[in-house]
Order: sequence, then C-alpha cells, then structure tokens
Amino acid sequence: MVVRRFVTCVTLIVLRFYVGLLVLVQNVGLGAELSRANMVFWLPNAPNLDTLDHSDVLSIEIQNGNHWRKIFTIAAKLAVAPTCDWRRYKIESLFNEVRFVFDRMDFEKSQAKFKFVVGKQLTELLPVPDGVDCIYEAGKDDFEDASKRRVLVNDGVLWTPYFDYRQFPNALIDAVRTYMQRRA
Repeated sequence: MVVRRFVTCVTLIVLRFYVGLLVLVQNVGLGAELSRANMVFWLPNAPNLDTLDHSDVLSIEIQNGNHWRKIFTIAAKLAVAPTCDWRRYKIESLFNEVRFVFDRMDFEKSQAKFKFVVGKQLTELLPVPDGVDCIYEAGKDDFEDASKRRVLVNDGVLWTPYFDYRQFPNALIDAVRTYMQRRA
C-alpha cells in the first residue's frame, strides 16, 4: 500500500513536471511581439534558453550552436530588405521584426503578412491545402529528391523545407524573397 502511494505520488510529480515543461516551451517565442511581427516562422523545436537574454541572437547561437545559427541566418536572408546586409540585419534587427514560434496556436493567431511552416514535421500538423501555388521546386538535375526542396504558398502561408543549408539553399532563398517582394 505504501509503495503504491509512493509510485502514484512520483508519477504525479513527473507528469506535472513534463506538463510544466510543455507549457513553458509552448509559451516561449523569440523576437518581435506576435502582433507586430512582419513574418512569423513556426519551428518544431525551441532553442535551449538557459541564457537570461532571450532577445540576443548571438547569445542564443552561442548557447545552441551551428543549428540555430543556420536557422537565424536563413530567416535573416528571407526578411532583410534587398539593399541591406543580412549579417548586420541578423544581429541588429531580426528579433525586432520577425517572430519565431513553437506552437500552432501562436502561429494561427499571427496576422503577419508572411507566415512560414518550417519543415516536414510541421507540414504534417498543418497540411498543405488543395490549390496551393508552388513558388520553387528543385530541378530534375539536382541530386536530392525535388519534393524535399520546394516551397508551397497559400494566402500568405508558406510551407518550406527545414532551415538548413542543404534543404534551403541560396537559390531557394532568392526565389522566396522574390515572391515576397512581388507581394509586398
């Protein structure tokens, strides 16, 4: 009887801990306030945010390594004005103009002109509707499967590959930027 109560108590504590973590991660976003963001990027996983300053791109990159450096770099290249330097923009302005969210509710609440569903995992959670436009697809001469490197768009929502240089090369970045500039 005592063992059963102990196991029940431990189970409840563990469940509360995991539910608490889930709520914490879901409420975490990076960058501009959701209501002010020009662009919203919905990603499947939040970075490690042990740092006290969640508004500093460099500290998050240092703490989380090359993976998040790539994500922020691709986002900066997509968001920066054509005449500006994306490197400077990433450090000085990225978090002032765009929002990174990690749950569907924040993504759907956003009124941003362009909203990105990043990666296959999230495309499964928010499937691509019928009648979308394809603004980029890798050519038949590419070594990789073309369906892995395409961007579909419907009413300001863009379904994209994950933000990694192999899946989201500069040619794809240029195509998406051109599309957004025409819609601006």
